[in-house]
Order: sequence, then structure tokens, then C-alpha cells
Amino acid sequence: MHRPPKLLLGFVLLIGLLTVFASPVAAASPKRTWNATIGSSRLLGSATFASFSLTDSLELPIDSTFVLAKVQAGQRLRVGLRIRGTSPDRIRISGATYIPRLTYRVSKDTAVATDSIFVTSRTPTTDATVASLFSAYPVVVSGALPSPGSGVLAVGGIAGARTFLRFNVPPILIDSVQVVRASLLLQQLSSRVQARNADTIAILANPVLAGAQVTDLNLLLQLTGTGSLVGIDSVRMVPKNAGLKSVELVNLFRVWRGIGEANSIRAIVLRAKQEGASPAELNFVSNEGPVDQRPRLQITYVPRRGFGLP
Repeated sequence: MHRPPKLLLGFVLLIGLLTVFASPVAAASPKRTWNATIGSSRLLGSATFASFSLTDSLELPIDSTFVLAKVQAGQRLRVGLRIRGTSPDRIRISGATYIPRLTYRVSKDTAVATDSIFVTSRTPTTDATVASLFSAYPVVVSGALPSPGSGVLAVGGIAGARTFLRFNVPPILIDSVQVVRASLLLQQLSSRVQARNADTIAILANPVLAGAQVTDLNLLLQLTGTGSLVGIDSVRMVPKNAGLKSVELVNLFRVWRGIGEANSIRAIVLRAKQEGASPAELNFVSNEGPVDQRPRLQITYVPRRGFGLP
């Protein structure tokens, strides 16, 4: 390869001065730790970036010898990225508006066009949706926080945690009465994450737009609408605080009545509005916590009155 390969990344947010390192990935498993997955003994490339020097993308040089060896052997090229800075620097990479890609030129002749290869995944071969998620995914760093545990619900954080809540709503509350108020009550816990835990985080309640025939949780997390479009306002919370919190869902009951249970299960997904942009995480008591602190719906309703002759 006569033009050094470069990994192009579209960035959304960069604050401060930081260095990005690229290392070979030994195994394509999102459940492995960084040390088990990333070949830390070899560095494929690195570059230092400052927010004032960037426009819309990052160019990271990659070792051409390593790339050529992969091509000649017919093997997959997997690259792990990590960042290092001297202050609380941040970078957010966009994988939707600008798909990460590897560019290179196979000839010394500069008139020869540069080739590009986009990130893709062939695992698993039986599920294209899951495979697309594995084209770029976070790897747990050694020493990072573990999963919050069965008694805690997490929203936001470094990994962008989301919470899926499904309700067993009696049909009479949808079809036969007028719901005037529906409040999702959540017992907030002081966040286990110290980073930016004094910041205010907006939490969104997005309705699930799938029918009962969809049972895969990963797919259900993707098949959601925007809460604001059905009249569900975001709620602002501070991660370090604790106490009872309320999310108003009365407009969601009206939507459920209009579209029917066959077209939409009674479920929502809680996510942070600043998902991926802030390390702050909100924690709540789950269904496995104390009974009086578990998530619950508090519903106020009146009989529905008809019109016309008696």
C-alpha cells in the first residue's frame, strides 16, 4: 500500500486536547474486557487532536504493514480505539451521519483514486440487526463499573444505558374509562457514578411501537417513538439526588386507546437526552428492590360519558 491507510471518524463533540490510540482487536466479543480484547502490546497508530483544529472528522493513521498482512491473509481487520487526556476531555464519535471507514491507495501514482472500506460485521450471520450493532461497539475497560445489579435500573452513563418498562394495564383503563392522570413513580437512588453527578440530566420516556409478536428485547429497544410527539415531556433530574420522582404518561394512554394493543404493547423505554454525551448516570430501584419502592403506575380516572339520546 503506497498511501498510508487512515481511519476516518466523524466526530460530534470534542472538548479539550486528547490523544486517540488505535490497537488491533484480537476477538470480536463485546463482552470481553479491554485487556483481553485489545492487543495492547502493539500500536497501529495514534494522533493528538484539539477542538479548535477540527472541522467535521478525525484522520487517524494506521500501520500499513499490519493492514497489508490482513489483506494478504484474507482476515478481518478489527481496530480498538482509546483516548487519553490530562483533563476531563471528551469526544463523541458519530456512526450514523458519517460512517467510520478505512481509506488507502494501492499505487504510488497519485492519479489513482483512493479506496475506502466501511465498517461492517458478519456476526451473527443469522441476524442482520444485531450484526449492524456489532460493526462498532464499546468495550468494557478494566476497572470500569460493573452492571448496576438486579435491584437497580440505570439510565445514561458512559455506555448510554436504557431501561425497558412493560406494564400490565387492565383493558378497562384503556377502553372503558377516561384516564385524567397517569404517573410513573420511580424511586431515585443517589448515582453510583461520581462523574458529573451534580449536572442536570433530562430523562425521556419513549413509547415502544411494536406489537406483541415482537419479543426480542434488543429489537424492542430500537422500535421506539419519540415521547414528545405523543405529548410526553422530558423530566430533569440530578444524578446525585435521591427520592421519589414522577414521569407523566397520561397522553400515552390516549395513544394506546387509539392504536390498540395489537399494534403496540404497553411499554416504554427510558433513556437520557444527553445519551453518549455525558458520563452522568441516573439510578432507580427496580422490580427486585423493596416492594414499596418499586416502579409503579399511579392512575386517576373517571367514567367515560357518552353523548346522544338515552
